[in-house]
Amino acid sequence: MLGIDLLMSEDLAQLLSSIGRYLERNPVPQWRALADDIGLMGIGLSEADGGTGGGGVDRAAVAAALAVSMVSDAWLPHAVGTALLGTLMPGHALLPQLAQGSQRIALWLGALAPGEPPHIEISADSVRVNGTLTHVAGGAVADWLLLIDE
Repeated sequence: MLGIDLLMSEDLAQLLSSIGRYLERNPVPQWRALADDIGLMGIGLSEADGGTGGGGVDRAAVAAALAVSMVSDAWLPHAVGTALLGTLMPGHALLPQLAQGSQRIALWLGALAPGEPPHIEISADSVRVNGTLTHVAGGAVADWLLLIDE
């Protein structure tokens, strides 16, 4: 068993305690329940964009807490993708929906994906991807895709 020591604020400790109690009552929570009951979808996103603030330590701690329920694999790419979009494009119209969990975002990290990279064409109003994207974190359930390439 791996242990990770993180410097936790009192707020984060309270959040993790709340998540633990919630998971005792709901061992396999659904996405909407995590969004509506606990509000986990906006962690790492600024309050101005509809999030709850926080950063990498908060996301890591919440992902570890959710791992026992096997939902962290869907939550973590969404949380990281939402935070990245918020960092790269503050004020983007999609951010409040991502923070509420009504829309989901997946993450593709081109430099880490094996195989032949796809051809990506960017115009003023669209992005076209020709090829196959492999290893899309959260892709099976996402409404949106955030492509991060070199």
